[in-house]
Amino acid sequence: MKNVLPLLIFTIFSLNTTLAQETSIRFGAKAGINLANLCFDDPDITDNKVRTCFHAGVLAEIPLLPNLAIQPEVLYSEQGAKYEGDAVTKLHYLNVPILAKYYFFEGFNVEAGPQVGFNLTAKEEFGGYEIDMKDEVSDVDVGLGVGISYQLKMGIFFQGRCTFGFSNINDGIDKEECKYHHDIGQISVGLKF
Repeated sequence: MKNVLPLLIFTIFSLNTTLAQETSIRFGAKAGINLANLCFDDPDITDNKVRTCFHAGVLAEIPLLPNLAIQPEVLYSEQGAKYEGDAVTKLHYLNVPILAKYYFFEGFNVEAGPQVGFNLTAKEEFGGYEIDMKDEVSDVDVGLGVGISYQLKMGIFFQGRCTFGFSNINDGIDKEECKYHHDIGQISVGLKF
């Protein structure tokens, strides 16, 4: 029984080229749905809800080993949150995730890696009015993305990912008292060429 775990680990990591993915760099594009929310450190703020929005962008998959690749992406991403009373925080980012991808078998992989986001716009909507709050939101956001993906032989892929923000994106005068960060679920469809 003691030898089963090392044997299993050795088998997984020594998968041969019959399971190998592409050996050349592949470029692609993807788009999908964001299920975005802001997580507040203040336990009194409980009326925030998921905002459904979208993301789209380009990527490159760079093979390192037969079953291991790096995938940098550049994504336009709508984020933020909804609140009771029809208030909405609309944040728009240019996100750059760099993910390590491990293929367990042909087409199926898990991915994880850091993401840096650059804030493009920040607005608050309430009662038909829109307020620019760009000066109150940090210009840079740092997080971690974790996900799974399945790619068909023709290059079409389906992806699910969660991104957990590490940065306090509140850059207003109350940034030390009211800290908040992004939590985002993503469902994407894309094509690699």
